[in-house]
Amino acid sequence: MEEIIEKLQGLLQKLSLRSDRIKRVLTNKLLMSLFAGAVALIAIVSVATLIGEKRSAEPESTAPVMLAMKYDTAGSAPQELKASFLLAVCSESERKVRLIACLSADSEKGNFEINYIPASQRCEVGSTEGSIEEHYKSSGCDGLIWAVRACTGKDVDRYIIVDEKNVADIFKIFGEQVINVPHEVRHDYNGISFIINEGTQKLSADNMAKYLSYLCDSGAEEQDSITGLVSHYLRLSFETDDGNTLESRFDSLVNLFKTDISAMDIATYGALLPSFLE
Repeated sequence: MEEIIEKLQGLLQKLSLRSDRIKRVLTNKLLMSLFAGAVALIAIVSVATLIGEKRSAEPESTAPVMLAMKYDTAGSAPQELKASFLLAVCSESERKVRLIACLSADSEKGNFEINYIPASQRCEVGSTEGSIEEHYKSSGCDGLIWAVRACTGKDVDRYIIVDEKNVADIFKIFGEQVINVPHEVRHDYNGISFIINEGTQKLSADNMAKYLSYLCDSGAEEQDSITGLVSHYLRLSFETDDGNTLESRFDSLVNLFKTDISAMDIATYGALLPSFLE
């Protein structure tokens, strides 16, 4: 009998030890679960905070909006167009801005006002300070648009950004053109020297690209000539005949530059564009 009692006592002692081990294991697992949950919660809060800070620091969207206009009494066709356009020539390979022009269009007055902005002008976009060209280098075309808005304090309703390598192809669509060169030009284009004589003359697309390169390099000294050249090609773009409609002209050009001008814009405002030719 005494032997049986001793065996029972030993068994009870072993069960007590196992119970203590089970309790310790359960306690450790519970603590680990609580710790993992706390880490996960901190991680979620941190990510949410970072996303919120990033969104608050992002510049406004460059998505296109409807242009300012006034409709006729029937509400079917716009009778007035007032909008701001950004025209830029850049070298994507060199990440360099060659020309920035802001065009303010007013169909009621029938004119464009053109203002030029130096790529060296500095401004803050989001929380980043730098020149327009620096913003372009870091953020591409969006950075350029945001920087122009920040520097000028004006909206950019639509933009056209041309890669310099496509300039000659754009000019080829219009063919040879007769323009007045106010003085002899001696300059380099892609490392090759060229000369354009003074006076009224016919220039090929390649020579026109060289002339534009010279004008961009000259900057403020040649703003009148740049304005004359831009106006010349705006007129050509708006002119229509049996072979060229505004839509066909747009289709032939749209793949040669980056723009948020759409076919819908051309269809909606096309009837107003000839008012600028007068």
